[in-house]
Formats: sequence, C-alpha cells, structure tokens
Amino acid sequence: SLTRIAEETHQSMTTLSKLIKEKPDQFSGAFAKKKISDAEHLLMDTDLTIEEIALDVGYENQSYFFKQFKNRYGVTPRRYRIENK
Repeated sequence: SLTRIAEETHQSMTTLSKLIKEKPDQFSGAFAKKKISDAEHLLMDTDLTIEEIALDVGYENQSYFFKQFKNRYGVTPRRYRIENK
C-alpha cells in the first residue's frame, strides 16, 4: 500500500504522492517488480496456492500474474516452485 511504501521510504504521503504523479512510469515498473519479487518469496516460503499468492501481492487477474511472472523468471509460478523448492 502507499502508506507502507511511505513508511518504508521515510517519506510523507504527500511527498510520495507527488513523486508518483511526476514519474508514474518509473513507479509502476518498481511496483510491478516488487509484487513479482514478493510472489517469488511466497512461492518459496509458504504453502499458499499460486492463486492465493497472486491475490496477496495484488494481482486480481490470474492470467496477468502468470504472464508477468513468466516474463521475469522465464517459467510459470508453478514450475518455479517445483524447480526451486
């Protein structure tokens, strides 16, 4: 969430909101990388289903999550979990 990001970066909500509005492409890419990275950690560290992980990291569209994950890691989340756990 924006609140969490503000806390972790030691920025006020106002400052962070302004930065995002000034450079939306930069932030959307960073958010996407963070979501996929969080999903990768959940795949390795939990027994949550892939669908639960997708929802937990903020993807409501399962197929979009699969596409983004495969673009980053070269395999589906399921294959990644099998090969790396």
